[in-house]
This record gives sequence, C-alpha cells and structure tokens, in this order.
Amino acid sequence: QYDRMSVLDVGRSLQKVVLHATRLGVATCWIGPGTDHQSVIAALGPRFNQEEDHICCVCALGYASRYIPRFIAIMQGLKSRLPLHSLFFADAEFRTPLDTDAPPFRRFGRCFEACRWAPSSLNAQPVRCVGTPDAKRFDFYAAKNSR
Repeated sequence: QYDRMSVLDVGRSLQKVVLHATRLGVATCWIGPGTDHQSVIAALGPRFNQEEDHICCVCALGYASRYIPRFIAIMQGLKSRLPLHSLFFADAEFRTPLDTDAPPFRRFGRCFEACRWAPSSLNAQPVRCVGTPDAKRFDFYAAKNSR
C-alpha cells in the first residue's frame, strides 16, 4: 500500500546518510525514480520480498576515481551552475536576491555553495531558497519542473 509519509521518511533518512557520507569525504549519488528496479532486485536476491518491500530510490557511495573517461572530463569542463543570486532570495516571489555576503547570512557561505553545486535531475537546478531576515529559517521551493 502506498503511503506518502513512508516515502517522505525514506527521503529524510537518505538525506542523513548523504550528509554524513559527505562529511566523511565519501561521494554519493542519490538515484530516485530512475532506479533500475530489476537490477536492484537481482542484486538483493532473496533479501528482497516483493510482498513487503518497495524500492523508492538507491544511493551509490564511493570515492573519486583517478580515471575519468574523456567524455566525462569534457562535460565537467562545460558544467556551469547558476550563481548564488539566482538561487537564494529574500522574498517568496524570487525577485530580491539574498545578500549572501551580508550578516547574518555570511556565516552560511559554505552551505550556500554546497546547495549551488548539489546535483539535480539533469542538473536543472529546479530548487530556490528564501531566507528569513533573521536567518533562523530557510524555505526551499520548486521553482521549475524537474524530470
């Protein structure tokens, strides 16, 4: 039976795994609806019970390889990300860019950059953030559709 809260719990739990792995220097790749279910089921073997289990997503973990295929190296050189002023805002209409260099937001510089470089489906960067003036809360919004 589909339960939306269960799916949200999976997301929250996997977010903790990703953040902890990142702190340890381990790279992650969170794969959601694009997961190849048959391959995952085959890899799990008898541990997967089709009556009770459901695959929401998978997360690959690992360290960077010294070998980078030429195509990937070219794509990495072309990869560009939106600037902070296009991702973080002081209003929910996304009209006023958040001054990330001014107090009290300046202390979150590394977090802003982590959000900026975080992967998204097709690297579309569909999420925008609104910070409250006291920096006690940041709200994230889907600003455009993602795959």
